[in-house]
Amino acid sequence: MADPVRPDPPTPPIPPDLRDHYATGLLMSKIADANPKARRKLLEIVKEAVPDLPIPQLDLERQFSTQVEEVTKASQTEVAALKDRLAKLEGRDARAQWRDAHELTEEELADVETFAKEKKIGDPEVALDYYRQQELGKPRASTADTMTVDDRKELYKSPKAWYEKQAAKVLRDLKTRRRGA
Repeated sequence: MADPVRPDPPTPPIPPDLRDHYATGLLMSKIADANPKARRKLLEIVKEAVPDLPIPQLDLERQFSTQVEEVTKASQTEVAALKDRLAKLEGRDARAQWRDAHELTEEELADVETFAKEKKIGDPEVALDYYRQQELGKPRASTADTMTVDDRKELYKSPKAWYEKQAAKVLRDLKTRRRGA
């Protein structure tokens, strides 16, 4: 047989001191259901009034926002460190390109930099020109060795072999100078 339909149990009577709270709760519920934008504000007001009351929507948002902030802070510090490192590498690369463009050795570039600091010159082109004008009377350092007795003997014995050996030596020196080693 079919089960008889049971009527809903009667709702217990609301005590008189809680009737206003109950009516306020119903009003807030109706407002929250009618306007989703107002729902969040109402939940925040309730959370502010009763901080220990669990409100899953707000609690999850706060929990996730703190976790996201922790992760983003770590990422931001890592990105900042990488940006600093990149700036240093770009500066070093630009310095090497400028040095190569002006055919300077690393020692000459260091001398130009100290000269510019001493004279308080901010433009590197002006500093280089001024440095070269100051250094006109001084001979540049030369890597050319003087001929030894063995070199002379080898030159007289086989000029072509001596020339090829000296040419390879000069090319090797130029390559190392260009790399800044």
